[in-house]
Amino acid sequence: MHAKIKDVSGKKIKCSSPGYIKSKDGTMLMEKKEILNRWSEYVENFFKDDRCKKPKIKKNIEGPTILKEEKKKKKKKKKKKKKKKKKKKKKKKKEKEKEKEEVERVDEREEREEEKSKTKEQTKMEIAYRYHDRQMKRRIRGEKRRRRVFRIEGQET
Repeated sequence: MHAKIKDVSGKKIKCSSPGYIKSKDGTMLMEKKEILNRWSEYVENFFKDDRCKKPKIKKNIEGPTILKEEKKKKKKKKKKKKKKKKKKKKKKKKEKEKEKEEVERVDEREEREEEKSKTKEQTKMEIAYRYHDRQMKRRIRGEKRRRRVFRIEGQET
């Protein structure tokens, strides 16, 4: 039954299939040569350049020439910039030198203070050694005296 309906109605051709396109008239093109011709016409029309030719400009596009005064001003500006840079460098050098001198002064002060503290410690140690030496000498003298007395007493006894 379905086959009979198909035979009676006939096969339908789909217009949306990728191989078929419409011509300028609106008819469907199915042959490859016709399709290729239509595509070539379409591309030519699409990329066709309708613009006019470029106009010729007779004026000087480069602009006005540079004046001598402008050149002199530029040179003066460059010289001023160089001088400023040199001054800045000199200032930085002076500041660095001052910092170095300050650091050296601080180091010298610290060294002096350390020497003073060392000398104080040394004098304290020397005093302690002297005191210790005196004490030792006294002990030794006392022992010698005791020995003498012991010898003398020992001889008498």
